[in-house]
Amino acid sequence: MREFATAERYFCQLKDEYDHAWVHIGLAKALFKQDKIDEAELLIEDLLQRNDTRFLTYDLLAQYYISKEQFDVAYEQVKVASKLAPRNIERNKKLWDLARLNRDKYGQLSAVQNMAKFARNSIHDSPELGLNVVRTMIDLAATVSGSESEKLLRQVTREIEGLTRGDFVEPALANKMLVIQARIESLKNNKRDAEKLLKENLQADATMNLEDNLDLMKAYHELGMKEDCLAILDTLRAQLAGDTLASQVVDEYLKREEIERREIKFTTKELKEMAAVNYRENRIIPAYNNLFQAMTLSPHDKSIALSLLKVLVQINKNEPLSDSQHEVAVNAANLLGKTSLPANQQQKRDEYLSALSLNEAAVHATPE
Repeated sequence: MREFATAERYFCQLKDEYDHAWVHIGLAKALFKQDKIDEAELLIEDLLQRNDTRFLTYDLLAQYYISKEQFDVAYEQVKVASKLAPRNIERNKKLWDLARLNRDKYGQLSAVQNMAKFARNSIHDSPELGLNVVRTMIDLAATVSGSESEKLLRQVTREIEGLTRGDFVEPALANKMLVIQARIESLKNNKRDAEKLLKENLQADATMNLEDNLDLMKAYHELGMKEDCLAILDTLRAQLAGDTLASQVVDEYLKREEIERREIKFTTKELKEMAAVNYRENRIIPAYNNLFQAMTLSPHDKSIALSLLKVLVQINKNEPLSDSQHEVAVNAANLLGKTSLPANQQQKRDEYLSALSLNEAAVHATPE
């Protein structure tokens, strides 16, 4: 802490003589390191107005909030910066990592699409960027249902055609495409074919980077191959090294993935389908448990939030909600209150909140 106090005095002296961006950023960083938030925020307000310090300031804010494990706030900072400068590959990578950690599937897709789009025909261009787009589309398709999932799978097919165009596909890429194909078959409920693909054709000695292993872990999880899934998690943890912004976020992401992969056996899409069946057959508590797990995997999914409220209304008819169920109801209501809904969904939400005696003021007064 003493060296940051020294740094603060140093940059304060320089600021009196020079108006360089690095001087102001250095001072802001020294203040944040000492948790002098009020002083830092006064400086930040000015730095966000300057063209030469704006982006560095957003990066600094993101790094500070990550160090405090406020990953949702860090994500908002990087989102703003990326909108202002969508061509910045490194910032889009940070955005992607934070979107994954915050379970924002649409945000993930937007980030990887921007990375692939703006890297095209540059030194940053790589087949890996196209692979990341395909994998993220599959991740999203595993959370949505019906026509949206089918549309995404059609897009995946087009993207794959672009990646594998030509007479020869190098072995390393072939191995990655095999995992992707297995995930596609799994999404189409051809799980036996998907498992056979992996068991008979996967080259175990092929070089696999962090993203390759993440995708393989998801494939194993989607097929219910728990032991293989957890073994890959061990490999991933061994691969992750360093203390950069990205690795810190990815490390936290892996921790959450490990907990969820151990505790939750199904994808969001499968859990929603199971909940619908259980609800129709009047198995209300199992339906609630399915939806609760689905919400853990996809906390921004409004359809799950609405279904949770519907199920909680039925539970509440028989017995008062437990404290944890009440908290789930409040969180679902908060999510549905953040964005506009179609008129029919808004009407359902209001009916459910009324049945649960949750008026709007009570919902927003509850601490997050």
